Amino acid sequence: MVNLPKIVGVMGLPCAGKTIFTDMVIANLSNYGLKLNIYRCKMSDWIYKKLKCLDLEVTKENMIWLSNVLINKFGRKYLSNIVYRDIVSIQKEYDIIFIETGYAFEELKLLKEKLNNMIIVCIVADESCLKQRVFKRENEPEKTLMVIKSLKHKINFYINHCDYVVNNSGDLKELNEDVKQFIKKIL
Repeated sequence: MVNLPKIVGVMGLPCAGKTIFTDMVIANLSNYGLKLNIYRCKMSDWIYKKLKCLDLEVTKENMIWLSNVLINKFGRKYLSNIVYRDIVSIQKEYDIIFIETGYAFEELKLLKEKLNNMIIVCIVADESCLKQRVFKRENEPEKTLMVIKSLKHKINFYINHCDYVVNNSGDLKELNEDVKQFIKKIL
């Protein structure tokens, strides 16, 4: 069996291309004749579950609010400990686990410290590309652009602490080539 990383953390700013990157990696892995049992989730899934338990409306604002409340009350390790517990309980069932996040890089980093065979991939795109995607895809583009602006100064930190960086400022064909290079590197 190929020695794939058991867990792949995929992070990047909103509209950088985390989801399409993960979609393409999964699709391309099958091109190598690998029959893999894959689990895919987002760090926000755990916040979503907490909102539902609290009987609060699931909105982007409430997810950010609850994330901030939990971080301020319990620290950054709180979410990573919850995710760690859940991942450990299921990891034997899956060949590879993808965890996507836009805001929780620190939590991914904490997870990586606890989990063997995990890598972190940072998806980046230039500012004009991000803006174009935001206006094309988002219902409230001004709010998303504010989030991007507030996180943009951290992107170099993310890049320097990731195992692999993918620049997704081009078209899907270019991204697919980057995905193939990424797969060659991890196989």
